[in-house]
Amino acid sequence: MKMKITDIKATNLDIPYEAPYRPAWQPGLVRNSRDFTFVRVYTDAGIVGYAGTDGQHAGTIARSVAPYLIGQDAFATEQHARVLRHAGGMWCVDLALWDIIGKAAGLPLYQLWGAARDKVQAYASAAELGTPENRAELAVRYRAEGFRAMKLRFHQDQMKDDLALFDRVHAAAPDLTIMIDANQATTLPSPEPGPIWDYQRALQTARELEQRGAYWLEMMYEPPTRTIEVYQQLGGILESTLWIDEDGFVRPPAGPGLGVSVNEERIARFAV
Repeated sequence: MKMKITDIKATNLDIPYEAPYRPAWQPGLVRNSRDFTFVRVYTDAGIVGYAGTDGQHAGTIARSVAPYLIGQDAFATEQHARVLRHAGGMWCVDLALWDIIGKAAGLPLYQLWGAARDKVQAYASAAELGTPENRAELAVRYRAEGFRAMKLRFHQDQMKDDLALFDRVHAAAPDLTIMIDANQATTLPSPEPGPIWDYQRALQTARELEQRGAYWLEMMYEPPTRTIEVYQQLGGILESTLWIDEDGFVRPPAGPGLGVSVNEERIARFAV
């Protein structure tokens, strides 16, 4: 089945937040709105694929993606990956192509991709560092809304202050599964300096979280320290789940091992 791409349109949006937003991974930064790119991919079958991404990339898509994809087969996603990669990773267009494919097939993508299950457990994620008191209030609210798990941010200078946040949330919602993201892999510009964990800070924090029953600890190293070998070392010591970042993880809940998702350079070297 072939379906020709007839046009690609991208629009830059500035979406206001209801309240000021202070991302934990950028200390001192206050955001009042979100930069967003809304993408539409049109086809000769009349099907339109929709997608979006953070940032404002309409100009890049118009210059570096649309001229090379218009007239091509919307189903040839692997063929188009090179264009999207060389355009700086405009994978939002890939999402729109898969929206087209799902609509053409009349199936949700999870069924096209294998359908091992028809539901997954969702968790609530707190993007701000917050205080022990307001994170506890948030945890109680999330639990009342039906969430069974929540991710908190650790980004205090002292480990004891991070752990105080965990303890307060756990006391407020004891049946809520808690995960931790230290956001050490982020290199985005920040008005204020943030804590940089070394091996001992990561190890000590992970041990404390093990004792408290945390489900996982994520992003506990900053590049270039954040290497597969360091995570292997921690994974050999700890029983808890350690997530590297969006690229992979060490010691999944199902059993020991090292898994890497889509980082091509690492896939060649490591496997579960």
